[in-house]
Order: sequence, then structure tokens, then C-alpha cells
Amino acid sequence: MKIAESKKDRFKGQLSKGLPKFFLYALLIIIAYVFIYPLMLMFSTSLKSLYDQIDPLVIWLPKNIYWENYRRAWVALGGTDTYLMSIFNIGIIALVQTISAAIIAYGIAKFDYWWTKLAFFIIVITFIFPQELFFLPQYTIMSRANLLGTIWPSILLSAFGHGTRNAIYIFVFYAFFRLQPKALDEAAYIDGAGYMRTFAGINLPMAKGAIVVSYILSFVWNWNDTKINGQFFMGKVTTVQIKLQQFNALYERFFPYDMTQSASTDRLNYGVEMAGAVLAIIPLLVAYFIVQRFIVEGIEQSGITGE
Repeated sequence: MKIAESKKDRFKGQLSKGLPKFFLYALLIIIAYVFIYPLMLMFSTSLKSLYDQIDPLVIWLPKNIYWENYRRAWVALGGTDTYLMSIFNIGIIALVQTISAAIIAYGIAKFDYWWTKLAFFIIVITFIFPQELFFLPQYTIMSRANLLGTIWPSILLSAFGHGTRNAIYIFVFYAFFRLQPKALDEAAYIDGAGYMRTFAGINLPMAKGAIVVSYILSFVWNWNDTKINGQFFMGKVTTVQIKLQQFNALYERFFPYDMTQSASTDRLNYGVEMAGAVLAIIPLLVAYFIVQRFIVEGIEQSGITGE
């Protein structure tokens, strides 16, 4: 009897411990599915021919993988030239944003003057209010300076801490610098190091995680930004996302459809559009998988988890 009761108690204990984990894993799987489902649907549709798309029996896996969608989408988006120019331009903007955010956050976190509190308040204001509120005066200034149609408006705004979502990167660096012990800075001052040398030689090398987080987030948001940057670029600076906005017109230009001569598979369809969307997000996915470990470490070190 005692053995049976002990087994029963052990089973209840294991059940009470296992149920919370089961529900937790089930919840995580559901959340993951909600986020991954659009990507799965996008990739699945991009591999379907027009006949598979209209076939009600074909849901996820196409009968035949149709790579022609990707070839046509690649040509319509501009191919290698568009991708290289996009990576170069957005990479420069992200680099300027990261450097400016680090410098601004260092000044606010390490110096306790009245202007640092005012500067922090202004940054909070720019974070709270929508970016579109500041766009008109920025656009007017850049127009008078004859900088529209280049990447200089985005670079200058980023250099002064007012680029796309620049406040978030400042908060990341600010949280990290506030966690660093002041004894390191004091020891550097005693050894004769100035403020900039202390920043560049001690604080910045320790902020590798914050640098990676800020740069990747800046790159992703500027890569996907077609509203603000698109207005500044005015179609003269090409990015993949701007090309994707014009995808229908570009496709019709490269693959004109003639009902008397072309096959029905040559027409623009969801498969080609989804292929273009997949091609537009591939650089972001590759960048994330390469630096995901550094992103997690940077989030933990910068303290933006709320702990």
C-alpha cells in the first residue's frame, strides 16, 4: 500500500510540474506559428506556377517547383545592382546612426548637467511623437539645401540623432552606459585620458552588444522605410523596398503582356509578387542569422529587457 501511495504521489508531482511546461510550450508554439505563418505562405506561394495557384487541391506544396517566379522578380527588382546599392546606402545610414547614438547616449549617461536632462527630455519627445510630425520642416530644410534626391538628408538627420527611430538606439546605448561602473571612467581620468579617449578606448569597446543591436535594428528599419527615406530619395536613390513598391509597373515594363502572343503564365500573379517579397527580406534574414547571438547578448547587457 505504501509503495502504491508513493508511486501515486510521485505521479501527481510529475504531473503538476509537467502541466505548466506543457501549456507554456503550447503557447510558445502558437505564438511562433502566428509569426511564421505569413512567411511560410509567402514562400509557398512564390514557388507555385499560375496553374498551382488556381488549383484548389494545391495548398502548401506545389506540384512542381516553379523557379521562374524568382527569375522574373529578380529582373523586375533590378538584380544585383539594386541589392548592392541598397546594402551600401542603408549600411552607411545605419553606421552613422549607430555612431551618433553612441556619442549622444554617452554624453547623457555620463555627465550630470542641466542640459543633459533637457537633451534626454527632447529625445523622449521625439520618441513619443510620430516621425511624420517632424517630416515637413526636415523636408523644407533639405529642399532649400538642394539635398533632395540623395542620401545626404538621411545621413545628416542620423548624424544629429534624428534619423529613423534614432531615439531607440540612443536608449539602448544609454541603458548600457548607465550600467557601467563610474570607477572605470574615474581611473581613466586619473591616468590622464580625456573624455573622448575614455569613450573610444574604454566605454565603446565594452559596448559591442549595444553596437550590434543598434546597427542591425537601424539597418532593418531603414531598409524597410519607404515613407520617410522614399520622400528624401525622390526615386533617384534606389532601394529594394522602393523597387518593391513599384513592382507591378516594373514587371510590366520588363515583361509586357500581349494577349495575342503571350501565354497566360507570363502575366503578373501572386507567385511573382511573393517571390519579390521573399527576395526583399532575404538580406535581413541572413543578417539576423549571422549576428543573432550578439543581438541576444546585447539586449541582455543593455538592460532593455526591463530587468
